Amino acid sequence: MPTTITPQRRALGEALRRYRKAAALTAEEVEERFGWHPGKTNRVERGFRVPVRAELQELFKLYRVPAAKRKELLELLEMARRRQAVSHTAEFGNAYLTMEREAAEICHFDDVLIHGLLQTEDYARALVTQEGVEHAELRIQERLARQKRVLGAAEPPHLRVLLGEHVTMQAVGGPKVLRDQLIRLVEAAATDTTEVRLIPWRAGAHTGLGNSFTLLHLERPARLGQVYSEGITGATYLHHDDEVAAYRTAFEHLWNTAAADHAESMRILGRRIDDIGEAHGSGTVA
Repeated sequence: MPTTITPQRRALGEALRRYRKAAALTAEEVEERFGWHPGKTNRVERGFRVPVRAELQELFKLYRVPAAKRKELLELLEMARRRQAVSHTAEFGNAYLTMEREAAEICHFDDVLIHGLLQTEDYARALVTQEGVEHAELRIQERLARQKRVLGAAEPPHLRVLLGEHVTMQAVGGPKVLRDQLIRLVEAAATDTTEVRLIPWRAGAHTGLGNSFTLLHLERPARLGQVYSEGITGATYLHHDDEVAAYRTAFEHLWNTAAADHAESMRILGRRIDDIGEAHGSGTVA
């Protein structure tokens, strides 16, 4: 099974690479010092391999890592070594699920689909089953469990979801399923930890058109930023500060200038809920 490169693995490896270079040591010299097999240093620094605690302590000494930084790196190690439950999600999405569980803030933008954390069971089923994927029902139940685990946590992340108005018309699963899903968005937006805004059609062209992405911010043990963008057969993970900053700027620009404010976004959702109800005999929503 391919190794899942979590942000903690990557951050730990990059820190060790910086300290090794500052100590003017080559990867081969480190391997010779510790009796490691060739290539292990590179795998550790790229996040494919996580050292044990004793190895990390020896690296501290060899690299002369400042005492003030050692606690942070030991916390990174602890989080990097955590084993995650087996998921039926596509392998390329497992690192995202790890980050999502540990994020302090999640900012998501999508023109046409609802984020998995806010999907109703029927909406999720309509999406997953149309893909014809193996273990479809297990994936649906895992998605619902994921919602409880993340949003129902003692300290849930601050979730900001930015959607194109088109989501109110894309009848995933049919009118009733869409209506129930839109009601779920309204309910989520009424909580203290979730914000939902819509970019109305009248906004015209904007930087988000044709894109979807998720920004994750992790506070512990170090401030880590990550951008995740998913495709059909793979995903893109961006973690360099300049890349994350560019996506953060784009998200904030869309949130503050292209999107309707909270009140108007809720009015758009409410009108669409009522329209579907009247057209299909489902009544209205107060």
